Parts: sequence; structure tokens; C-alpha cells
Amino acid sequence: MTENLQCALTGKLLPREETIRFVIGPDNAVIADLSDELPGEGIRLLGYRGTLEKSLRDGTFIRLFVKDRLDDEPVISALFLDKIESQLMDKVLGLIGLARRAGAVLNGFAKVESSLKSGKCELLLTASDGAEDGRMKMTRLADAVQCPQVTFLPSARLSMALGQTNVIHAGIIGSGWAQRLNASIDRLSLYVNGHGAA
Repeated sequence: MTENLQCALTGKLLPREETIRFVIGPDNAVIADLSDELPGEGIRLLGYRGTLEKSLRDGTFIRLFVKDRLDDEPVISALFLDKIESQLMDKVLGLIGLARRAGAVLNGFAKVESSLKSGKCELLLTASDGAEDGRMKMTRLADAVQCPQVTFLPSARLSMALGQTNVIHAGIIGSGWAQRLNASIDRLSLYVNGHGAA
């Protein structure tokens, strides 16, 4: 069962995976604790960049930290929000790499096509900058077997995650890896777009 936690800004109860915990580091800098492992009391907010941007602009973000504190105001890096997005992307790419090392990734049009037709593919990864006809064919196949799809990663990112060159299509086999990747991708999509991945 998903644990619901309160957003310090809105007061709403949200699933843990839709929030980001923030703590004060030893240098008084605010840190996004994406793994929920850092010590300290911290605060938890909706994990949407637009909400965080607004709260930084109007000062409510800082006030959440200083309302009960008498020491120095926390420090926010100029690249604070960009770094969170980069860390969330790194988590997605890292999971793809782990799945590859576990033998849970198929690469290349023919292999992925075959895995979709046989029902073995649990998650389709198609490069956003791949040829349109190939992408459309894969999308139709995935739709026919109701296989979830990820289409926002460019070929360079997929290739880097898989340690290969010019990767356009990849398929995740094994529901455990697909679920972990979907959760990580949904968190990134929520941060960037304000909603889960389609």
C-alpha cells in the first residue's frame, strides 16, 4: 500500500513517490533528498518543478525552513532546480543500465519487435529522435499488446545508458524491472510536466 505524506506547502496528502524531501546540509545549503536517506528533519513538497519555482519566487520555500529556526537563512544554489531534474534523469538512465546488466533489456528493431509480438516486452523504450516510420510501427505494436511506452529519451541518452551506439528501440523484459523503471520515469515526468508519464 502506498504511503501518503503531507506536502508542507499545500497541506495535501500525497503518495510518497509524488513528493521530494528537502533537508539542510552541513554547509546550510538546501539539498533534495531523492532517496529519503539523509539525516535531519527536512520538509516534503510536491515533486513538481513549477510548484517549487513559484515557492522559491514568492519566498514560501525558504520560510518553511526558517519559521522555527533562529540561525542563518538556508542557501539555495542557482542551479538548484536544474540539478534535481538532472538527478531524476540519472536515476532513470541508471536503472536502464542496471536492467541491461541483469539481462533484462533487448536492443534493436528486430529483437524488440519480436518481444512485443510474443508478449515478452514489458516496457518499450523508443528514442524521441528516431525515424518516424520506425517509431510509429513500434507504437502500433505496443498499443496492440498494451505495452507501456517511453518516448521522451533521445537516442544519445538511451545509447549512453545501454553502453552502445545509436540505440533507437529497446525493450524491457521482466515485470520487476519494468515497474521500477516506470516508477522512476513517472517521477521525472511529474517533476518536468506536472503529471505522470503516459
